[in-house]
Amino acid sequence: MTSIIGNCQLLHCTTARHRAAGFTLIEMMVVVAIVAILSAVAYASYNESVWKTRRREGAACAVEAAQFME
Repeated sequence: MTSIIGNCQLLHCTTARHRAAGFTLIEMMVVVAIVAILSAVAYASYNESVWKTRRREGAACAVEAAQFME
């Protein structure tokens, strides 16, 4: 038979293990914020790359049209 103190210690030990098993809401919010910032930076870089590529293609098309008209 366990005493009341023994039961309390056992309950505390189980609760401590259970609490250490997951993530807190604050931790998850920090991770989501970091991912959002990294995504915004990556999207800006990707968008700039697409814009430069389209500009190069347009310039090449203009040069080709100019050579065709000569």
